[in-house]
Amino acid sequence: MITPTRDLNHLVLPGNRLASWNLSEQADTMYYRTQNDNGSYNTRCLDCFMTIASSVETEEELAAREQHHICPEKALADLLAQERFLVSRAQLN
Repeated sequence: MITPTRDLNHLVLPGNRLASWNLSEQADTMYYRTQNDNGSYNTRCLDCFMTIASSVETEEELAAREQHHICPEKALADLLAQERFLVSRAQLN
């Protein structure tokens, strides 16, 4: 199935390439939680899609695991944004 370019979940990049919006930007959250049949929880980072925790018993423990996650995708995006800022600032001087 071809994704229409007018789909709100996608954007058109230069050269008519189609890209998906990051799920974390849409949902305004960084994690996706699910509850298993046995009552335990799983959580996944929506930036790097890494499973942060699985079969965790409490939501408090889940929050603690999420708090300790260092997302490589988010770190890279922050570094690139910082680089762009420094380059643009240097060009002004």
